[in-house]
Amino acid sequence: MSLGLDELEDETRSPLPLAVAAAVAVVLALLVQTGAGGAVLRALGLAQNPLPYTELAFVTPRELPERVVTGQAPKNAAFEIRNMTGAEQRYTWKAYVVLGAKETEVGGAAVTVADGARVEIAPPKVRCAPGPIRFVIKLAKRDESLAFHAECGAA
Repeated sequence: MSLGLDELEDETRSPLPLAVAAAVAVVLALLVQTGAGGAVLRALGLAQNPLPYTELAFVTPRELPERVVTGQAPKNAAFEIRNMTGAEQRYTWKAYVVLGAKETEVGGAAVTVADGARVEIAPPKVRCAPGPIRFVIKLAKRDESLAFHAECGAA
């Protein structure tokens, strides 16, 4: 069996160009993860600007309480607002205790957050009757909220 010219070239091609291309792709992927590298890649048209967003999260989500005490702030329920919108933002938040279909506001405030910054907020005191509840934080004028379930009890 004899090999034609095309098959001979296929047999003798080096895998080096493919390896170099893969290495370049990895370097670009790593570079875009850094602030300076991302800016350079965006300037060259090789990466897009990140989409603006607001993040609402519990600071220690694995430590949220299973039980809350009426008249006290829930332990380990601090939350944070992170602003990645490209400009300073003023956020209004409200906290609620939900029992069945009844939602009772228990606190809230407004806070200004610089672009790229985060603000940690202590939860307000809860008022609730004994039984299962849902503690909810909502950002006003935004479709963002977070919550946890707990049992309400007396001190």
